[in-house]
Amino acid sequence: MAIVFRKNNQNAEILNESKFAQEGSMQEYLISNPEIVPIYEIEEDARLFVAAREFPTASGPIDALGFDEYGNIYVIETKLFKNPDKRTVLAQVMDYGAALWKHHSNAGDFFDHLDEYSYKYFDQDFKEKFCSFFGVEDSELALDNIKSNLEDGSIKFVVLMDKLESRLKDLISYINQNSKFDVYAVELDFYRHSEFEIVIPKLYGAEIRKEVGARASYAQKRGKWDDQGFREQVGELSVDQQRAILAIYDWAVANSDKIMFGTGIARATVNPRFFDFNKNSFFTLYSDGQMSINFGYVDTVAKRVELMQFLNKELGFMKFNYKDEELISQYPVIDKGKVFANYQRIIDTLDKFTAKFKEKEEL
Repeated sequence: MAIVFRKNNQNAEILNESKFAQEGSMQEYLISNPEIVPIYEIEEDARLFVAAREFPTASGPIDALGFDEYGNIYVIETKLFKNPDKRTVLAQVMDYGAALWKHHSNAGDFFDHLDEYSYKYFDQDFKEKFCSFFGVEDSELALDNIKSNLEDGSIKFVVLMDKLESRLKDLISYINQNSKFDVYAVELDFYRHSEFEIVIPKLYGAEIRKEVGARASYAQKRGKWDDQGFREQVGELSVDQQRAILAIYDWAVANSDKIMFGTGIARATVNPRFFDFNKNSFFTLYSDGQMSINFGYVDTVAKRVELMQFLNKELGFMKFNYKDEELISQYPVIDKGKVFANYQRIIDTLDKFTAKFKEKEEL
């Protein structure tokens, strides 16, 4: 496609489309200009932060790994139309996503890898760069959603190409309409004129509006979970499991200074804040019964160590064995079975720990 332009109603010129010579050039352009992936057409006002290039997985390196402000994960594969393996690009990008989910389910290890890339490209850790990119001071909810999405395998797949076949567009529509996967393709029209570059991205896949499962529908409509939504999700479990989760949840509501709900699609999450100890949540409760201890959200080494030592002493059913310097990137999970079996011990431990700091504040 050609573009005709003119200046001051005269001297019309024709711009013929240019091409990316290599896939590496397209990757470089994406890293420098993430807005060429128009995710704002998927979710209003969303922006893409490309955090890593050639991110390693067991199935091979992901061309670009990105995130939006809400904690959605984007696995992006760049491919030129002339590349003979373009027909397998969807299988390739989804294979990378499966490997990411399978082998990076430990959030601490995942954030460690992100920190490595962030220091390499931006000279600051991932959380700092995330906050500066989106202009926010608090990334806790977004990072919690990243953790939740990684554990659930809730990943958005993007194929970036200079030209799309109609068969690929049809396949993307079919997958989005008939599965829980979110797959998109972006076709780039690229032009050069003098010192200017003109890129016209066309997004495919966002036109399919699906509702696969009531829980996903609820979360997407609400944008953020709330008390009602959390209780409804817990209500899908057995009576004994509901009793355990709601006992911890009700304790948190009654004793915390502020309750923050996540925006994850698969599960509702609750992040209670206890300001006498820390500005961010030191634990997260999931609606399916899982919990995580958020050492990485605690703002000093001394407080992280104090939290770990207290939990090791009081919980009884599990131990955390990290070096002091490792705690900044650790978000260990307490699996739901242990939560169901030990919920009263968990409440008693949390109550003792938070009471310590309330007493200090009153003194």
